[in-house]
Amino acid sequence: MSTSRSASEIAQILRHLGDPGSDPDPQAFDELLADDIRWQLMGSGLEYARTYSGKAELYGEYMGKLQARLDHSRSRTSTVEVMADDGQGMVTVHNSDDLVLADGKALKVEVALLMKVTDGKVTEVREFMDLRPVEAAFGASLA
Repeated sequence: MSTSRSASEIAQILRHLGDPGSDPDPQAFDELLADDIRWQLMGSGLEYARTYSGKAELYGEYMGKLQARLDHSRSRTSTVEVMADDGQGMVTVHNSDDLVLADGKALKVEVALLMKVTDGKVTEVREFMDLRPVEAAFGASLA
């Protein structure tokens, strides 16, 4: 059974997931996303800066590959700010990522996520960040 949530309720969950004292909960995050989500990593110059359609593509070609290369014991994503607009069905998230890859490379990057909420699920995300340090850490391709 799915629960229909407002943008404010989704924002509250995201705020909690990004609290420095909380444990990451990928399942709780996944439950917020629509199965047919459209996720855009904005920018150019990287093979993976593109649009992903659906959870399978998002996890299989982008998030899963990034996660597989992280040293999770030394990496942390902290939520700096979350704003919601129930009238527009929008959530804006500012995260500060302090990541360490399995090969020891470090990456610190600020990330902004613009999320569209439809029928209680996140249906669209536009992800913005400086891609230069991302490329330095991960390379131009995730293959």
